[in-house]
Amino acid sequence: MRRHRSFKYRGRTVLVDEAIIEKWATVPHAEELAILRSVRLVYTAWLNELKAAKFKPTFEGIRITLTKVIQPGDKLPDIARKLDTPVNDDVLELLKFSRYRNWNKPPLRTLFCRAVISAAMDGDATFFKRLGRILERKPVPFRAPANATPLEEALVSDWITDEGFCLCWCSDQAIAYLLTETKYSCDFQAVRKARQRLRLRKPSLKLATSVRRDGDRLLLS
Repeated sequence: MRRHRSFKYRGRTVLVDEAIIEKWATVPHAEELAILRSVRLVYTAWLNELKAAKFKPTFEGIRITLTKVIQPGDKLPDIARKLDTPVNDDVLELLKFSRYRNWNKPPLRTLFCRAVISAAMDGDATFFKRLGRILERKPVPFRAPANATPLEEALVSDWITDEGFCLCWCSDQAIAYLLTETKYSCDFQAVRKARQRLRLRKPSLKLATSVRRDGDRLLLS
């Protein structure tokens, strides 16, 4: 009779064939570190996206100020070029952020006045409608990057653990079955695409390829 090791995974009991545990124990340490590193790289990428999003309003404000606001040292051709450059969309974008909501103070005051005068002279009613809608909303510190999907979060959080069940043991089909049985409904194509997109490493050895029910338990072999 096959021996199994019991794990708790998202509220369900998962019985893993002991042969899988034994195979996992033979995976070289360097390969295990590479799998762990692939998970850390995902977290690092998510953190960097968040940091970049936090600083984007500041960077955009500096860029627009330098390229479209007349500076003391500007020469006549530069002044003419800047005055001829539309700023309406830039102003509306910056006004969404709390850093630039005080439109009557530097660095936005000059650009705001230019945008309003330009829109009034052109009879641009759309600009004023958009302006009204933006000012009605609460300003935000920054525009947060898109959240990871529930599937991505599940893969990353459970891909490899110090002690316990690891999703990296499983084939994409087995992962899809496990997630569907526990919380997330998905197929193996979605799992495969998410895993490849996140660049999560898998062991070179084939470990778990089959999942089946045994009452309330799930058998992994």
